[in-house]
Amino acid sequence: MKEISKKTTKIISSFFTDNVGLKAIALISAALLWLLVVNLDDPKQSRNFTATVNVINEEVLTDEGKYYELPNGNTVTFRVTARRSVIEGLSSSDFTAEADMKYLEDDTRVPIEISAKRNSNQISISSKTHYLTVTVGDTAETTFMIHATSTGDPGDGFEVGSITVTPDVISVFGPADVVSSIENVAVAVDVSGQVEDITVKGVPKLYNSDGQEIDKTGLELSEDSVEVFVDLLSVQEVGLAVETSGSLSDGLELEEIKTDPEKVLLRGQAEVLNNLTILTIPAGVIDLDEIKDDFETTIDISSYLPAGVSMAKNSSSQVKVLVNVVSHDSAIFDVKTSNLTVQNLSPGLICKFRDKTVEVAIDGLESALSELDAKTITGSVDASGLSEGVHSVAVTLDLDEGLEARTATTDIIVSFPGDLDDEKKDISDGTAIDVLEVEEDETETDTDTSEDEEEDEQEEDTTEDIGDTGQKQQGNGIQERPAPNTADTPQNSDNAGSDQKPR
Repeated sequence: MKEISKKTTKIISSFFTDNVGLKAIALISAALLWLLVVNLDDPKQSRNFTATVNVINEEVLTDEGKYYELPNGNTVTFRVTARRSVIEGLSSSDFTAEADMKYLEDDTRVPIEISAKRNSNQISISSKTHYLTVTVGDTAETTFMIHATSTGDPGDGFEVGSITVTPDVISVFGPADVVSSIENVAVAVDVSGQVEDITVKGVPKLYNSDGQEIDKTGLELSEDSVEVFVDLLSVQEVGLAVETSGSLSDGLELEEIKTDPEKVLLRGQAEVLNNLTILTIPAGVIDLDEIKDDFETTIDISSYLPAGVSMAKNSSSQVKVLVNVVSHDSAIFDVKTSNLTVQNLSPGLICKFRDKTVEVAIDGLESALSELDAKTITGSVDASGLSEGVHSVAVTLDLDEGLEARTATTDIIVSFPGDLDDEKKDISDGTAIDVLEVEEDETETDTDTSEDEEEDEQEEDTTEDIGDTGQKQQGNGIQERPAPNTADTPQNSDNAGSDQKPR
């Protein structure tokens, strides 16, 4: 057993000590051969990778009230060398790239440190220094009111009233030049077809002075969304009325007062508008004491609106008030007594007019007087209680509204049948009667109709000209007379005259 052990030891010893040079050469040759085989089968390769740069220690800038931007982006491309078997298993996600703001250079760039997450001992990253380009500026924070707007049109008969935003303020933080360019912060709500109040969520948008929307990238807003309440109001058309104070001067009459427009559109809660049909402009706004001619003024009716009511969209509160006045005139008309009827004559009596015409002064508007024709004027006299004899009676004319006859009287002769010539036409109560000329010599009889007409023409030639309308002319104008003094007018004690009123 010992002999076997000795032989084994001798063999092993001779393996390492015999032919040492040859054995060394063989070992080196084997190593070289292995290296050759490896390099030929798994060579080294280089490849570019791109990684996202992670910026750290940003508070170095923010603590100083500054911000930074990355004008060229936040990625970096670098070169890696490794065995083919290793590099083929790598991707961009196997590397990290960091830019530490502590090492910011000239406020323009930050060096990037690149490292491998795995196989770091089998790969080589280019030693070239890569930089992250930055732009540094001041920051600002400003608070803005949020304004709400509506888009679209509500349902028929409705209009957007108030819009309430909650919260109604927002803070914006970011680059000072961007924040300073914000002119308005608004949120829009679509109300198309709505017929009742609505509440929705809205996203505030930023606008510059030109009304262009500002990109919110790089800005921090205190509110991402807000709640918007839209109050919808009823719309109703309401007429306008004008009250006046004072009175017009003598000789003037108020023809009309009108407004432009005649109606306005108002908005408010339905229960309020339903009770509002006329909006009255109160007395005191138009003082007739101060008006001498046609008058026009513009007033703001907003102060006369009931609580909770306002002008509708696109409706102006400015209203024109136009006051038209006309002047009064008077003219003398010779009214045919044949156009007058006798009222209330006692049974058994007859009567005749003493004159063919009665002169009456009529007051009214110039336009109405110019259209009045004496031939067509009718009227009546009242014979109530009259007995046989000659009586002065008041004349009542049938005139249109706006015309008024002054007090006028004419004489009628009341008698029993047979007391007058048979040729004279008897007139019963309520019938137009002919004219009877009464002479002091009662034996003289009436002439026939043709003689009367000739006599009339002669009288017209020797007295005053009477125009086609029956108005007494003097030159080319109408003769105007003041109202007769009733105290001086002869009246029969049985029938006192009185002022006449238009029918």
